[in-house]
Amino acid sequence: MKYLLTQILVLLLALIVLYYFSTLPDFLPFQESGEPDWSRIGIVMVTIFFAIESFVALTLYLFQKFIAYGWKEYPPKGVSLRWGIGSALGLSLVMVLHIIHAISLSWGLVIMLAIIAIIMIL
Repeated sequence: MKYLLTQILVLLLALIVLYYFSTLPDFLPFQESGEPDWSRIGIVMVTIFFAIESFVALTLYLFQKFIAYGWKEYPPKGVSLRWGIGSALGLSLVMVLHIIHAISLSWGLVIMLAIIAIIMIL
């Protein structure tokens, strides 16, 4: 139960912080000279990482809870946490590569999904 509450709290806080950043008129990803402000981009990327991790981990944990386990049993936390962190790292890497114009977002997502499919097969 603590794991569920922690993941829900992390997800809510990350979404609240992202909403707050989006409502600030001065929180732009560029400096006055036109170059990217990497500290602000980093703050947003870390917050997005936490939101993605907690969403994936929470979804997978609840799916396991209601499909594979009974009402009184709880699934192991490690599986959902690993998939959440792995998915968040993959999506964060794809976003960073898109920001620095190394790969398009759609190709990055296709490559990441292919890697996930290969991992699930093995």
